[in-house]
Amino acid sequence: MYPAVARNADGRLEAFAIASQQDSAEGRLYDIWQTSAGGGGWSGWNDLGGKLNSPPTVGLNRDGRLEVFALGTSKGLFHMAQGCAGCTWGGWNQIGSWQMQSDPVVASNADGRLEVFGLGLDSALIHVWQNSPGGGWSGFASLGGHLGSAPSVAMNADGRLEVFMLDSGNSLYHIWQMCVGCGWSGWDNLGGTIGSVPAVANNADGRLDGLVVGVDGVSYHIWQMNGGGWSGFSAQPNGPWSRFSAQPNALAAATTPVVAAYAGQFHVFARAAGTGHLVHAVCVACNGFDWRFEDLGGFITGRPSVTAYNGQLQIIADGADGATLWHKWYDGGTLWHRWFDGAGWHDWQKIACCGANPATTVYNNDLQLFARDTGTAHLITAWCAACDGSDWHYGDLGGSITGRPDVSVYGGQLRVLADGWDGTTVFQRWYDNSSGWHDWQQIGSPADQPTGLAFGNRFHVIAHSTSTGHVVHAWCAACGGADWNFEDLGTSH
Repeated sequence: MYPAVARNADGRLEAFAIASQQDSAEGRLYDIWQTSAGGGGWSGWNDLGGKLNSPPTVGLNRDGRLEVFALGTSKGLFHMAQGCAGCTWGGWNQIGSWQMQSDPVVASNADGRLEVFGLGLDSALIHVWQNSPGGGWSGFASLGGHLGSAPSVAMNADGRLEVFMLDSGNSLYHIWQMCVGCGWSGWDNLGGTIGSVPAVANNADGRLDGLVVGVDGVSYHIWQMNGGGWSGFSAQPNGPWSRFSAQPNALAAATTPVVAAYAGQFHVFARAAGTGHLVHAVCVACNGFDWRFEDLGGFITGRPSVTAYNGQLQIIADGADGATLWHKWYDGGTLWHRWFDGAGWHDWQKIACCGANPATTVYNNDLQLFARDTGTAHLITAWCAACDGSDWHYGDLGGSITGRPDVSVYGGQLRVLADGWDGTTVFQRWYDNSSGWHDWQQIGSPADQPTGLAFGNRFHVIAHSTSTGHVVHAWCAACGGADWNFEDLGTSH
């Protein structure tokens, strides 16, 4: 079951998860929390007990106390709350006797009262709410409907809650409070043929924005408009709703997406599953009106790498053979540049053979590229300044790596992380302008899939433990080998 994360009143994050069927503590709730807000370490896992049968959902009471809700083994709704803001937890108690067939969802009313929603056994939406902020609970009530999904709940800009669900025919329906904290409208059909629970959030101006996946596998987007819109639909105080728009069709059957912010735009790149082409979507407002799509051609394998460098957006990808690196770049004009290889103008430029699993960053005012040599398994590198095809330089950094390297800049140094030949040991090499490349150094084992980042004047490595499946964490300040620290961040049980 997937975990839930909430923020304590003092800013510390706290995560909650149910022990899995493979665990001897199956059905018990565990929590883990930051020891200080926004940084520091994490506590160990703490057993909160229970015999639960749904993922947890967490609300924040008006007085700062977190409260967790989940279904018991008989599908009844149970809850437990902190005794005071950020302190220890009380015991489990059941709310009423009604049962739910969907995971529960908690939301906070404008006055701070928590309200829990779920799909009842009769396929109607049922809900229960606090009679006063942080106080006792009402009895359950039904909001009707012939529904077939878990609910999604959001708050309008004026403080009214609104619930979204699918009916038995996979259309999207919604129901809303008629005024802040008061009675509810009837159900209204927003249409569509939907195959997923809707995800709804607020735009910066307070308008609600929804994302769903259709039964055709395409992601669709729907949003509140400030005026005009769907005739025949009941008008809402925040404006009627737009029509569905595909979001986006060009990426409907695409995999391995990467994203970048560039020139005031949001860019998505992915590999088209049918053609192997690199496909691209870009937007500015990203509200459904301004997505633009294009097919950038080529035949790529794996996940591309994208980096903003020298005022340009640089794309590096594995070719069809999985052993040749190709390059494409964009400088903010209306067309993607094409490269000349001596035989005419082409969409893609061949950088090098034989490399795979590219990773890129910017260092010393150069675009830096790292990959795995498919013949020797060495870490190989290439870099350029103009990057117009005339000034690529190459190097072999040795070692024997598996998978995709990870590259980042910390403390004026260029740091590369990689899985070793056994797939269970994480190594690093680093470069500085005074000493050049330092030799390979083992960081930790057994682990793989490392990711590095600079945060809080330290260099952090997050990886996957190959022995326990846990997330493991290492960090250092000087990072020369003497000051590594390690911790196990555990798992969701």
